[in-house]
Amino acid sequence: MKKGILIIAVLLAGMHITKAQGRFYIKIHTGYGVPTTKEASSIRDFTQIRHLLPDTISKSIEKTNITTLGSGIQLGGALGIKLSENLDFEFGAHYLMGANIKGNAQLVLDPGDANQPEIKSYVNIGLKRNTRQIRVVPSLVVHGDANKKIMPYARFGLMIPVGGKTVTNVTQDFDVPTLMQGPPFYLKNDSLIAQRLETKGKLSLGFQSAVGMQYNIRKIGLFIEVAHQALSVRADKTTLVNYTENGNDRIDTKTVYEKETHYMDEMNSQSNNMEYNPKVFQNASGNYDRNAPGFQKPKEEIRLVSQFSNIGVNIGLRLNF
Repeated sequence: MKKGILIIAVLLAGMHITKAQGRFYIKIHTGYGVPTTKEASSIRDFTQIRHLLPDTISKSIEKTNITTLGSGIQLGGALGIKLSENLDFEFGAHYLMGANIKGNAQLVLDPGDANQPEIKSYVNIGLKRNTRQIRVVPSLVVHGDANKKIMPYARFGLMIPVGGKTVTNVTQDFDVPTLMQGPPFYLKNDSLIAQRLETKGKLSLGFQSAVGMQYNIRKIGLFIEVAHQALSVRADKTTLVNYTENGNDRIDTKTVYEKETHYMDEMNSQSNNMEYNPKVFQNASGNYDRNAPGFQKPKEEIRLVSQFSNIGVNIGLRLNF
């Protein structure tokens, strides 16, 4: 809320200054960006099955997914102030409608008994991710003669995400033989689990630049540009907002540990994480117990960094006042 008030105040201040000087303009644009950087991840990072299975089962998803969240449709607008004959300042806002990123893998559950290969089970996992993000974009623009029909320009400045989230939808389809549906595994055959997770980022700082050409018609300018954005966003927390089994809402059955993940810059033996601090998830007998203290707190994970860098083409309109 405070960020929104500050942005509006700056915009109003800019309008007041430029009205007094009679030297301002507004711009709107749309375009599409394709990624310039990629990140590697495993689909198992988005599943909740691993820590719920007995340790005697081999759990492996080794398929690596090369993804990026920076591609998609970009909408934007800006208020510009003419500082001099060839230099402008723009205060803009961009909205990213990220493209869907899809992936899939198969998790093999193997008790390790070579004499009974038929008791292997499989979990087919599907993944879809996309991002919606609002950015504040202050920039300087260097341009040619504004009185000519064709005006070349170059823009460079900062890019600051102030809102948005990344949504991850995961499906897990179980193919389980009869031998593993009873003790000690209790896996359900033909069970379809669907979950929706939302990840929000910490305050991050990026950079943006563009080169373009503008065609001037009196007070109106039509422009096309090639724009580059360099942005990495550090994850703050992920929340499980929807969880169903065979279409039935079962989110109330999940513990706090399973519903919330907080990202940390450092992990150690005191972290609330099964791999680093398993004792807080066990009862007096040494077995995992969902009533143990660890399950009543958010999960802690090493901080993720998502890549949003892209290069794209924008077209738009500028109106001078």
